[in-house]
Amino acid sequence: MNWPAFWRGFWRGITLAPAGFIDLFCAVTHGGGKIKRDSMGRINWQCDKCGRWSPYPSSLADERGVINRDLAVAGKEKA
Repeated sequence: MNWPAFWRGFWRGITLAPAGFIDLFCAVTHGGGKIKRDSMGRINWQCDKCGRWSPYPSSLADERGVINRDLAVAGKEKA
């Protein structure tokens, strides 16, 4: 279980933020999810049960940096 996400959702739920209850329910009961690209093209996680996206997607700049570093290590620098 992802405890930091659980407690963030728990405290949002306590403060009666509507999204907080959904996050808390999902964190406690979801049955897993898939990593895929969201509508903004970022790599993100989506719950299989409720369809909720993680609030912590990877940024495109971070993704680009990792890809370029891996290409450099493989000796196939970006053209």
